[in-house]
Amino acid sequence: MTTSAVQPLHVPLTALIFASETPDWTGALCADPGLNPELWHPFPTEDAGVAVEVCHRCPLRAECLQFGKTNRLPGVWGGERLG
Repeated sequence: MTTSAVQPLHVPLTALIFASETPDWTGALCADPGLNPELWHPFPTEDAGVAVEVCHRCPLRAECLQFGKTNRLPGVWGGERLG
């Protein structure tokens, strides 16, 4: 049996959000190309500390949290772990 290793995504988190009535994510700190978007979608046993710390400094934190709650999205949104 062959297993393949999980590879990190190489796109900003904001590129993964579907087009709908979304806030303007320009300026979102999670969009930094140096950050791994998977940090915002940890497994239940994984630490989300890095994502939460970035969110707490982000100017879009309130809009992000509201978007995550309204759309019932899992992961870290606005510094809170949802779903």
